[in-house]
Order: sequence, then structure tokens, then C-alpha cells
Amino acid sequence: MPNLPQLSLKIQYPEMKMSRGKLVSKFFSFIIPIASIFILGLSGCSGKHKITNPEIYNAMYPDTLYRNAGPFYVEVSVRDPQGLDDIESVEYKIDFPAVGTIGNWTSLTDTGSGGDSTAGDGRYAWLVSGFTDQDSAGQYKMSFRATDRGNHQSNVLEDWFNVSANHIPVLSDLNAPDTMYSDFPESSLIAIYAMDPDPDDQISEVWFEIFRPDGSTNEQKYTMLDDGFSGGDSIAGDGRYSLRISSAEMDQQLGNFQLLFYAKNNHEVVSEPLKAFIHIMPSNNEPPVLLSVAAPDTLSSSSPDTSYLILEVTDPQGLNDIDSVWFQSFRPNGSSNGNRYYLHDDGVDGDQTAGDGAFTIGITSYGASPLGLWRFEFWARDIHGAVSDSLDKYIRIVE
Repeated sequence: MPNLPQLSLKIQYPEMKMSRGKLVSKFFSFIIPIASIFILGLSGCSGKHKITNPEIYNAMYPDTLYRNAGPFYVEVSVRDPQGLDDIESVEYKIDFPAVGTIGNWTSLTDTGSGGDSTAGDGRYAWLVSGFTDQDSAGQYKMSFRATDRGNHQSNVLEDWFNVSANHIPVLSDLNAPDTMYSDFPESSLIAIYAMDPDPDDQISEVWFEIFRPDGSTNEQKYTMLDDGFSGGDSIAGDGRYSLRISSAEMDQQLGNFQLLFYAKNNHEVVSEPLKAFIHIMPSNNEPPVLLSVAAPDTLSSSSPDTSYLILEVTDPQGLNDIDSVWFQSFRPNGSSNGNRYYLHDDGVDGDQTAGDGAFTIGITSYGASPLGLWRFEFWARDIHGAVSDSLDKYIRIVE
């Protein structure tokens, strides 16, 4: 603390006589300002330097991670003498010194999203991608830092964690039906083999998820078992996991359902998905029916105008059962290029109304050769592969 200047006060009283009360009042009118200066000087020189930098503490993340185990959370606490509103950024980075890899500083969040549980509580978090590379096993260094709005940086908090060389479980020999009937209640057996290449690891769970033809899911997990009696499983502990399901699980829609199978080991490492497709259809499915075609009788090879062909189609199972509608053209001599030209019922490009069963296509005859009577052969197919009878339309191409 710096030395205060020596203050001396010399009070000279006037020659005139003063009462004792006035004398005391006069004395304190001098001494109080001087005492104030002394007290202020002491307060300005006492205490430590004021802390302005933020502080990082209490970092949390796994001590050991397993390759292919998926993403993991990191979080750290921050405080600032000026309050949490003064925090500009909180960041982490991961270095892999064994191979000379220096990570990039990446922001964490305290917004209640991205892995953070509570917004504005000074606890910053983020969901970090896991480790999948074959050479990713080893010791990693995790670092955290914070910066405030005045560009003051916190301490850098550092520690180490380990990534274990862990192999993903493997799925094989999937057995599932190709087709199931929507009006048959009987269940079908689905079975799959699961194993883990690491001798010290065990399969902890096998399951599949179902996706409807439109891509939606019922958000259910269908757990398969290897206990010798549940879900149609025959031998316990042989690595073959089983479950029986019925077409009722493939609810609301007909067509191709996709099943994605997964296995997980005791380190939470999940396999790559294995796919299967099961087609759901009524047992008495009937093909689409072509009702009529509207098209000009004559087209000119010298006209660039577009003409529209409109085919009325229906299906005993409903219009949603129709997969595709097309035509092929045949020259006057009966030859064809073999191409299919697909009509649409989506309310655009000449189609008047989407989903009304009137399938449309625009064509031009400009430069068509040879001239003469062309045959246009129309077909439709449903989502189960059933094909309609054909319907022909003859159009004469003139010059």
C-alpha cells in the first residue's frame, strides 16, 4: 500500500474572544474534512486486485469411451464475477497427441438444447460425435475454456480420457418372409444371428424397427430374444434371435415395409443396420382397371403444339393401390422403340386434379416419322405387382 502524505494541521484562533461552544464547532469544521480524506485514502489502498476473468470448473465427460459406441455428452460449469450474462463463449477441443492431431475449439451451449438440460444455469454442454475410425483408439486430451464480453479468457481446464478399440456387433443370416397378407392373422417367424468379434464383449440387445411404405414409423422397438422359448426362439444362447409378428404390426398401409435390424453389446456399441423388406397385400388382390382414354384422333408432324393423353384408371383396392401408369407407342409397321412413357395424377404439368384417377401426359408430334396410323398401348400396375389389361388408342400422324 502506498504511503499516505503526512498531514499537519495548525489551527490558529482569532484574537477575538469566542465562546466555548463556538470554539468546539470551529475545530470540528476543520478536522472532519481531513479525517474524510484519510479514510478515503485507506479504502482506496486496501484489499486485493478485483477478479474480472471467467472461471471454468467441474467438467464432466466419460473417462473411457468405446469406438463405434456413438455420440457422448460433455459439459462444464462456468462462473463470472460480472454475472453469467457477461459470458461470450464456452468452448471445448479434443486433441489426439499420439498421431499429432490438434482439435478445433467448438462451442458448447447453455440454451437448453444440443445436450444442455437447463438454459441459463451456467452449465454448458454439447453432444459430441463418437469415434468410429479404425485407428481412433488411444489417449485423448479434453480442454475447456471460456471468454467474456470484454475478451477476458478463463483458465484452460484439461484432462485425459481413453478410447478403447472396440468392434461393432455383426448381424447375419436374416430370415424373414417376403410377403404377408393383410387379411391373414397368422404370425410369421423372423430370426437373425448376432455376434460380437471381441471375445470379452456380449450381445445385450437385438431389435428391429418397422418403416411403412410412406417412410413413417410406428416408433416401436421390436425386441428379439435368444432364450429358447420366447418369440419363437428354439435354442437358448446359440446367437440366433427370434420374434414372431403378424401383418397387424404393419398397420394402416399396404405395400413394401422396411425392417431395420440392430444389435448392441455391453458397451452400448450398436451394429450397422441390416435391412429386410416385407410386402403386405390382401390375399385376394385384384389388378387395376383401365376405363377409358381421351386423346386426339389426329396429330400433325409439322405442329409444335403439345397434346394431352388422359387415361381413366381405377383399382378394386382403391386408387392408393396404383403404383404406375404408362404407354408404349407402335409405328404403322408394328415396330416400337420399347420405351415406357409414364402418366401422372399429381395435379401438375397438364393434369387437372391430383388423385382423381385421371392420369395425364403431354406429347408433341412435331417431326414424327413415319406418317400413318400409330398405336398407343396403355397399362397400369399396382403396388403389389399386379398388372391391368391393356387398352389401345390409335392416332393418325399426318404432315
